[in-house]
This record gives sequence, C-alpha cells and structure tokens, in this order.
Amino acid sequence: MKKIIFILVAVLISFTAFAQRGIPRTDNVSVSSTVVKRTTRQSESKYRFQQMAEFQIGYSFDSAGYLIGVAYTAGCRFSNWFFLGCGVGYNANGWDTWIPMYMQMRGYFSKKSLKPYAALSLGCAYNSYCYYLSRETDFGFHGDFSIGVEIPLNKKLNFIVGVGVSQIGVPIKLGITF
Repeated sequence: MKKIIFILVAVLISFTAFAQRGIPRTDNVSVSSTVVKRTTRQSESKYRFQQMAEFQIGYSFDSAGYLIGVAYTAGCRFSNWFFLGCGVGYNANGWDTWIPMYMQMRGYFSKKSLKPYAALSLGCAYNSYCYYLSRETDFGFHGDFSIGVEIPLNKKLNFIVGVGVSQIGVPIKLGITF
C-alpha cells in the first residue's frame, strides 16, 4: 500500500512540474479506426514585456537653444497596435535640468517591417533651474507627443527614429526597443 501511495504522489508531482515548464498543450485530438492524430500548439501570450531606451537631441524653447536627454520606458505591448508603459528620463539645456516620470501610450499604424507610430507621454517632472544666479527647484507637469518609425534589426531588437514636441523643446529621438 505504501508503494502505491508513493508512486501516486510521484506521478502527481511530475504532472505539476510539467505544467510549470510550458510543455506544449495538445488540442484537437481526432481518433480514426487505427490512427490517433494529435496536434500541438505552444501556449503563447499575446501580451509581451517591452523596453525602450532613447537618446534625444534638439532645440529648446529656453534661451540656451539646445536640448539633450535620455529616457527609459518599460511596459506591455498588448498587440501589434498598442503599447502602454512607464518611464523616466533626464533632460538638460544649459543650466536647467528636468527629470520626467511619465506614462506612455504608443500606437502603431502598420504590421509590416517598418512600423510608424505616435506616442503620448504624460506625467510629472522634477525641475532644477538657474534663476538670477541662484538654484531653484520645483515639481511640475511633463507632456510629450512624438511620431516616428520603428525599424527591425532582428526578431526582438528594433531601432527607433522620431521627432517630438514637449513643453521644453523639439527633440529628435534615436533609440532601441528590446
């Protein structure tokens, strides 16, 4: 009796281990008179984690005239058409710096290899700026709208080229998604 219980427990443990490893699920079992045919399909989620790293350079609305920045965004690609994520960045021009924290929505307009997109980022920013030779800080609104194109480099790596407009300037954006 102990052997039977031990074998039953071992079989149950092996089934739970297979369930966690992503073994292909079997569907559509058809039985004919002599042949049993099984078709398998991998269980694949339509949602996937995606990250973006961008470098920005452009014109600032401030008197310095230039804008340099970096941004990192991570989120979920819900389909071939929609991405939603959170991000953080660092922007500077002359004596002023901004650290934006934002939510980004990105819509894609094509399923082909070149994917044009439009992105809207809304959030808040920590600002540190020079005001009459003294350092001032405040916390305010961050908004950014950009359009561009994603160019695939391989199956999981894409190159981003775009242009945006925000309350601090008009940057050209270069980056990667991975």
